[in-house]
Amino acid sequence: MRMVLKSEKGVVKKRVVISNICGGNYRRSIEEIFAYFGGIRNVIKSSEGKIYIKPNITSSVYHAYTNPHIVACLIQFLREEGCKKVFVIENCTQADFSRNAFTASGMLEAVESAGGECLFLDELKHIPITLDTGEKQYTLQFPELIINDLVRHRDKNTYISVPKLKTHDMTVVTLGVKNQHGLISDESKQVEHHYGLHAKLANMLKIVKPDFTLIDGEYAVGEGPVAPRRKKELIKRYDILIGGDDVVAVDTVGARILGYDISEIKHLTIAAKMGLGCGNLNEIDIIGNINKFKERVPYAKERIYPPELNVRIVAGREMACREGCLGQVESILDMFLFDAKGQGNFSVVAGKGFLKKDLENLQEPIVIVGGCAEEEAGNFIQSQYRNVKIVKGCSDITAISTVLLDITKPDVNILADGMDIQKRIENELKAKEKGCNSIFMRLTN
Repeated sequence: MRMVLKSEKGVVKKRVVISNICGGNYRRSIEEIFAYFGGIRNVIKSSEGKIYIKPNITSSVYHAYTNPHIVACLIQFLREEGCKKVFVIENCTQADFSRNAFTASGMLEAVESAGGECLFLDELKHIPITLDTGEKQYTLQFPELIINDLVRHRDKNTYISVPKLKTHDMTVVTLGVKNQHGLISDESKQVEHHYGLHAKLANMLKIVKPDFTLIDGEYAVGEGPVAPRRKKELIKRYDILIGGDDVVAVDTVGARILGYDISEIKHLTIAAKMGLGCGNLNEIDIIGNINKFKERVPYAKERIYPPELNVRIVAGREMACREGCLGQVESILDMFLFDAKGQGNFSVVAGKGFLKKDLENLQEPIVIVGGCAEEEAGNFIQSQYRNVKIVKGCSDITAISTVLLDITKPDVNILADGMDIQKRIENELKAKEKGCNSIFMRLTN
């Protein structure tokens, strides 16, 4: 029986457990965390129902994804407790496709060896769901399976989120709440992927919310969601798992461990104010030592380009979203120019609110990124320069990546992260046969 703790104001405290991983014994830590919630049988709705585990597999770059061995241990634990239907679900980042990310990260092999089944969400049928933020309405495409099993029949099935302990250059942290962005289609990820991203993430909790969140904190990752390959110092060994049944509370503790207060994280602040979870550390019963984590793990990408690269980024004076087009460009260039040793000599224009002098003496080729920049400056730039490329829409990672890949010509073998290019092509063909709806970047023709 669980002891119910109350704060001084009489509010029932949410519990979050920080468990130390000792000697790589993930199973012990998992069991310890669930024990504080009455055991795993008290968390799952029914052993006869379906269990959906949602890891974070942003990409196959080392430490950009949840440790497959932790997911495998969780599956084995669930199966030993009588759960026969355990599924691992994900739609990885735009510019990649899930079948490839599962394979290259080792998640596919780990899940299947533990008796689970991988579901590549970008290969499933999607249906439109309206999201109402109170200020605006828009449609997101969710897998029909997820809506049926985790919304319409959520009383029978269990949803466990297993994100990675990472910072994020657009949302400061990417934990349980942000992990849900991997449930929707690539086209839906582009919706509100600008200054409105924070409200979108918070409001998605009104549609579907994890029953339990278990953060993989074996390593903390800086400058995420994909830490620069060249900066090994951003991968910090913490050897912890963090768990609880309130995703906002778990994220609030995870953010604090990374060095951030909830007031610095817009999507968590919004979710807490909406009553979708607890964001007040004083109203969270924290089991474990949170005070030993003193470091502020950095989240912002490198935004200074050496003069010899001759790269000019022109950001709109009125608006240039770090959560959108500008942030996407900076993240991609960090990868292509610095990690994969690409070449410079180009300009990028993003945002809105430009002076004429901002657009003078630009280095060609010039890439106009996003609808805001195209609408305001597109005609003028095309009248003044010959080599102009336009990426339409808002925050289209694949289109931005494809254009910049052609211009910067990085080492694609570095970008493939050790995965054989031919194997990636084989995965691509298989994904297409299964109806994959991801829009991804091709490393080769």
